[in-house]
Amino acid sequence: MGSNKRYPSIPPSQKPHPYTIGKQPVSLTSLELEEELARAKTGSVSALAWVHFGQIAELIECTATAWSEHAVRVEFEGPLGEHRQVWVWRGAVRQP
Repeated sequence: MGSNKRYPSIPPSQKPHPYTIGKQPVSLTSLELEEELARAKTGSVSALAWVHFGQIAELIECTATAWSEHAVRVEFEGPLGEHRQVWVWRGAVRQP
């Protein structure tokens, strides 16, 4: 991951794009998750995940709290300190 040139001492996850403030993250739909939820395992693993806020995607420091073969539920703190939880495709998540 590249460095943050404007705020070198602040990780990208702590300096959100202005568009994300007040916006809800986009989660996979219930139709997309229909088969995934039945096979999901739970736990708590630190992760980085690409989360979409409309047309903007942010790489977020998060905790993976459930996962299946194709999808991962991630939880993170929003830019205003609010708790957020979304399901994303497995390919959008990696270990820090």
